[in-house]
Amino acid sequence: MSTSASASPSALPANVTVISIHPMYSAWQVVLAAFLGSALGAGWLIALNYKRLGERTNARIAAVLSVLVMASLIAIAVVRGDIGEWLMVVPTVSSGPLTRYLQGAAYDRHVGVGGTRASSWRAAGVGVLSLGILFSAISGAVAISLLPKAAKLAVGDTTVFYTEGVSRAEAQSVGETVLGRVRKDPAWRIEVTRDGDRPVVAFIMPEETASKYSVRERLHRFAEPLSHEIYGDRPVDIWLVDRWFRPYAKLTWEMRDQ
Repeated sequence: MSTSASASPSALPANVTVISIHPMYSAWQVVLAAFLGSALGAGWLIALNYKRLGERTNARIAAVLSVLVMASLIAIAVVRGDIGEWLMVVPTVSSGPLTRYLQGAAYDRHVGVGGTRASSWRAAGVGVLSLGILFSAISGAVAISLLPKAAKLAVGDTTVFYTEGVSRAEAQSVGETVLGRVRKDPAWRIEVTRDGDRPVVAFIMPEETASKYSVRERLHRFAEPLSHEIYGDRPVDIWLVDRWFRPYAKLTWEMRDQ
Protein backbone atom coordinates (compact mmCIF):
# COMPACT_ATOMS: atom_id res chain seq x y z
CA MET A 1 0.00 0.00 0.00
CA SER A 2 1.31 3.44 -0.87
CA THR A 3 0.42 6.97 0.19
CA SER A 4 1.88 10.44 -0.12
CA ALA A 5 3.48 11.77 3.06
CA SER A 6 1.29 14.10 5.10
CA ALA A 7 2.41 13.05 8.56
CA SER A 8 5.44 11.52 10.21
CA PRO A 9 5.92 7.89 9.13
CA SER A 10 5.99 6.90 12.80
CA ALA A 11 2.30 7.83 13.03
CA LEU A 12 1.30 5.43 10.23
CA PRO A 13 0.52 1.70 10.42
CA ALA A 14 3.46 -0.66 9.97
CA ASN A 15 2.14 -1.97 6.62
CA VAL A 16 2.02 1.50 5.07
CA THR A 17 4.93 2.61 2.86
CA VAL A 18 5.47 6.35 2.58
CA ILE A 19 6.37 7.57 -0.90
CA SER A 20 7.22 11.24 -1.28
CA ILE A 21 5.46 12.84 -4.23
CA HIS A 22 8.57 15.01 -4.55
CA PRO A 23 12.02 13.87 -5.69
CA MET A 24 14.50 12.94 -2.96
CA TYR A 25 18.22 13.68 -2.84
CA SER A 26 20.70 10.84 -2.60
CA ALA A 27 23.69 10.71 -0.26
CA TRP A 28 25.94 11.41 -3.25
CA GLN A 29 24.00 14.59 -4.06
CA VAL A 30 24.28 15.69 -0.41
CA VAL A 31 28.04 15.18 -0.70
CA LEU A 32 28.02 17.34 -3.84
CA ALA A 33 26.17 20.12 -1.99
CA ALA A 34 28.63 19.81 0.91
CA PHE A 35 31.60 20.02 -1.48
CA LEU A 36 30.22 23.23 -2.97
CA GLY A 37 28.53 24.78 0.06
CA SER A 38 29.95 23.15 3.19
CA ALA A 39 27.71 22.03 6.05
CA LEU A 40 24.97 24.47 5.07
CA GLY A 41 24.55 22.90 1.63
CA ALA A 42 24.46 19.37 3.05
CA GLY A 43 22.03 20.31 5.81
CA TRP A 44 19.77 22.09 3.34
CA LEU A 45 19.30 18.92 1.27
CA ILE A 46 18.91 16.68 4.30
CA ALA A 47 16.22 19.04 5.59
CA LEU A 48 14.49 18.99 2.19
CA ASN A 49 14.46 15.18 2.24
CA TYR A 50 12.91 15.14 5.69
CA LYS A 51 10.31 17.68 4.60
CA ARG A 52 9.42 15.58 1.56
CA LEU A 53 9.02 12.55 3.78
CA GLY A 54 6.57 14.49 5.92
CA GLU A 55 8.99 14.68 8.88
CA ARG A 56 8.79 18.42 9.41
CA THR A 57 10.22 18.37 12.93
CA ASN A 58 13.32 16.54 11.72
CA ALA A 59 13.53 18.95 8.79
CA ARG A 60 13.62 21.93 11.16
CA ILE A 61 16.19 20.23 13.38
CA ALA A 62 18.40 19.46 10.38
CA ALA A 63 18.20 23.06 9.15
CA VAL A 64 19.05 24.55 12.54
CA LEU A 65 21.88 22.09 13.15
CA SER A 66 23.40 22.80 9.74
CA VAL A 67 23.55 26.52 10.55
CA LEU A 68 25.05 25.83 13.98
CA VAL A 69 27.62 23.42 12.53
CA MET A 70 28.54 25.92 9.83
CA ALA A 71 28.98 28.68 12.44
CA SER A 72 31.16 26.39 14.56
CA LEU A 73 33.31 25.41 11.59
CA ILE A 74 33.73 29.07 10.58
CA ALA A 75 34.86 29.92 14.11
CA ILE A 76 37.37 27.05 14.13
CA ALA A 77 38.63 27.91 10.64
CA VAL A 78 39.12 31.60 11.49
CA VAL A 79 40.98 30.78 14.70
CA ARG A 80 43.16 28.05 13.16
CA GLY A 81 43.58 29.77 9.81
CA ASP A 82 42.78 26.61 7.83
CA ILE A 83 39.51 27.41 6.07
CA GLY A 84 39.76 24.74 3.37
CA GLU A 85 40.12 21.81 5.75
CA TRP A 86 37.43 22.75 8.24
CA LEU A 87 34.83 24.28 5.95
CA MET A 88 35.09 22.05 2.90
CA VAL A 89 36.91 18.79 3.62
CA VAL A 90 35.24 17.90 6.92
CA PRO A 91 31.63 18.40 5.69
CA THR A 92 32.35 16.68 2.37
CA VAL A 93 33.84 13.59 3.99
CA SER A 94 31.25 13.29 6.75
CA SER A 95 28.02 14.22 4.94
CA GLY A 96 27.75 11.03 2.86
CA PRO A 97 27.91 8.51 5.75
CA LEU A 98 25.68 10.75 7.85
CA THR A 99 23.02 10.96 5.13
CA ARG A 100 23.10 7.21 4.60
CA TYR A 101 22.69 6.67 8.34
CA LEU A 102 19.81 9.12 8.71
CA GLN A 103 17.96 8.68 5.43
CA GLY A 104 19.50 5.79 3.53
CA ALA A 105 16.70 3.32 4.20
CA ALA A 106 13.99 5.89 3.41
CA TYR A 107 15.75 6.90 0.18
CA ASP A 108 16.21 3.28 -0.97
CA ARG A 109 12.56 2.53 -0.21
CA HIS A 110 11.49 5.70 -2.02
CA VAL A 111 13.41 4.75 -5.17
CA GLY A 112 12.51 1.06 -4.90
CA VAL A 113 8.77 1.70 -5.05
CA GLY A 114 8.98 4.16 -7.92
CA GLY A 115 9.80 7.47 -6.26
CA THR A 116 11.88 9.87 -8.35
CA ARG A 117 15.44 11.04 -7.76
CA ALA A 118 16.10 14.75 -7.43
CA SER A 119 18.17 16.61 -9.99
CA SER A 120 21.91 16.81 -9.39
CA TRP A 121 21.83 20.26 -10.98
CA ARG A 122 19.46 21.39 -8.25
CA ALA A 123 21.76 19.88 -5.64
CA ALA A 124 24.67 21.79 -7.18
CA GLY A 125 22.59 24.97 -7.20
CA VAL A 126 21.86 24.59 -3.49
CA GLY A 127 25.58 24.10 -2.91
CA VAL A 128 26.53 27.23 -4.86
CA LEU A 129 23.89 29.32 -3.09
CA SER A 130 25.13 27.98 0.25
CA LEU A 131 28.67 28.92 -0.78
CA GLY A 132 27.58 32.54 -1.25
CA ILE A 133 26.00 32.58 2.20
CA LEU A 134 29.13 30.92 3.59
CA PHE A 135 31.47 33.55 2.15
CA SER A 136 29.29 36.33 3.55
CA ALA A 137 29.42 34.70 6.99
CA ILE A 138 33.20 34.24 6.77
CA SER A 139 33.67 37.88 5.78
CA GLY A 140 31.65 38.97 8.79
CA ALA A 141 33.54 36.63 11.12
CA VAL A 142 36.91 37.85 9.87
CA ALA A 143 35.86 41.49 10.20
CA ILE A 144 34.75 40.93 13.77
CA SER A 145 37.95 39.04 14.62
CA LEU A 146 40.03 41.98 13.36
CA LEU A 147 38.30 44.52 15.53
CA PRO A 148 40.54 45.83 18.31
CA LYS A 149 39.92 44.16 21.65
CA ALA A 150 39.42 47.32 23.68
CA ALA A 151 38.64 47.85 27.32
CA LYS A 152 36.74 51.00 28.24
CA LEU A 153 36.14 53.50 31.00
CA ALA A 154 33.93 56.53 31.52
CA VAL A 155 35.26 60.05 32.04
CA GLY A 156 32.18 62.12 32.76
CA ASP A 157 29.89 61.59 29.78
CA THR A 158 32.82 60.57 27.58
CA THR A 159 33.58 56.92 26.88
CA VAL A 160 37.24 56.07 26.40
CA PHE A 161 38.26 52.75 24.85
CA TYR A 162 41.85 51.60 25.16
CA THR A 163 43.65 48.74 23.47
CA GLU A 164 46.48 46.44 24.49
CA GLY A 165 49.62 48.33 25.46
CA VAL A 166 47.67 51.33 26.76
CA SER A 167 47.25 51.62 30.53
CA ARG A 168 44.01 52.58 32.22
CA ALA A 169 45.74 55.63 33.68
CA GLU A 170 46.79 56.80 30.22
CA ALA A 171 43.26 56.36 28.87
CA GLN A 172 41.89 58.24 31.89
CA SER A 173 44.30 61.13 31.29
CA VAL A 174 43.40 61.33 27.59
CA GLY A 175 39.70 61.42 28.44
CA GLU A 176 40.21 64.17 31.01
CA THR A 177 42.35 66.23 28.63
CA VAL A 178 39.76 66.01 25.85
CA LEU A 179 36.81 66.57 28.15
CA GLY A 180 38.50 69.61 29.71
CA ARG A 181 38.42 71.34 26.33
CA VAL A 182 34.94 70.36 25.12
CA ARG A 183 32.74 70.64 28.20
CA LYS A 184 29.90 72.27 26.27
CA ASP A 185 29.86 69.57 23.62
CA PRO A 186 27.83 66.34 23.68
CA ALA A 187 29.39 63.13 24.96
CA TRP A 188 32.45 61.93 23.09
CA ARG A 189 33.62 58.41 22.29
CA ILE A 190 37.38 58.04 22.05
CA GLU A 191 39.85 55.24 21.48
CA VAL A 192 43.42 55.36 22.76
CA THR A 193 45.72 53.00 20.86
CA ARG A 194 49.10 52.72 19.15
CA ASP A 195 50.33 52.82 15.58
CA GLY A 196 53.65 51.10 16.01
CA ASP A 197 55.31 53.07 18.81
CA ARG A 198 53.33 56.25 18.21
CA PRO A 199 50.38 57.13 20.45
CA VAL A 200 47.07 57.47 18.62
CA VAL A 201 43.92 59.13 19.91
CA ALA A 202 40.96 58.24 17.72
CA PHE A 203 37.61 59.99 17.71
CA ILE A 204 34.70 57.66 17.02
CA MET A 205 32.11 59.38 14.83
CA PRO A 206 30.25 58.88 11.54
CA GLU A 207 32.29 59.84 8.51
CA GLU A 208 29.67 62.31 7.34
CA THR A 209 29.95 64.17 10.66
CA ALA A 210 33.69 64.64 10.22
CA SER A 211 33.56 65.37 6.50
CA LYS A 212 33.98 69.12 6.94
CA TYR A 213 37.51 70.49 7.04
CA SER A 214 36.65 72.66 10.06
CA VAL A 215 35.69 69.61 12.10
CA ARG A 216 38.87 67.76 11.24
CA GLU A 217 40.98 70.84 11.90
CA ARG A 218 39.38 71.24 15.32
CA LEU A 219 39.99 67.60 16.23
CA HIS A 220 43.57 67.79 14.96
CA ARG A 221 44.25 70.59 17.46
CA PHE A 222 44.01 68.05 20.28
CA ALA A 223 47.36 66.61 19.19
CA GLU A 224 49.53 69.29 20.82
CA PRO A 225 47.90 69.40 24.29
CA LEU A 226 47.79 65.61 24.37
CA SER A 227 51.46 65.47 23.40
CA HIS A 228 52.49 68.06 25.97
CA GLU A 229 50.35 66.97 28.92
CA ILE A 230 50.42 63.17 28.59
CA TYR A 231 53.14 61.97 26.23
CA GLY A 232 56.14 64.10 27.16
CA ASP A 233 56.02 66.14 23.94
CA ARG A 234 56.17 63.01 21.78
CA PRO A 235 54.27 63.10 18.45
CA VAL A 236 50.60 62.09 18.71
CA ASP A 237 48.40 61.17 15.75
CA ILE A 238 44.69 61.91 15.63
CA TRP A 239 42.50 59.39 13.84
CA LEU A 240 38.85 59.44 12.89
CA VAL A 241 37.22 56.02 13.06
CA ASP A 242 33.78 54.55 12.55
CA ARG A 243 31.82 52.64 15.18
CA TRP A 244 33.72 49.46 14.28
CA PHE A 245 37.00 51.26 15.05
CA ARG A 246 37.94 51.28 11.37
CA PRO A 247 39.94 54.44 10.50
CA TYR A 248 38.73 56.56 7.62
CA ALA A 249 41.06 59.53 8.24
CA LYS A 250 44.52 59.63 9.82
CA LEU A 251 45.64 63.11 10.85
CA THR A 252 49.31 62.63 11.58
CA TRP A 253 51.44 64.80 13.83
CA GLU A 254 53.40 66.05 10.82
CA MET A 255 50.20 67.27 9.10
CA ARG A 256 49.36 69.80 11.82
CA ASP A 257 50.74 72.85 10.03
CA GLN A 258 49.63 71.91 6.55
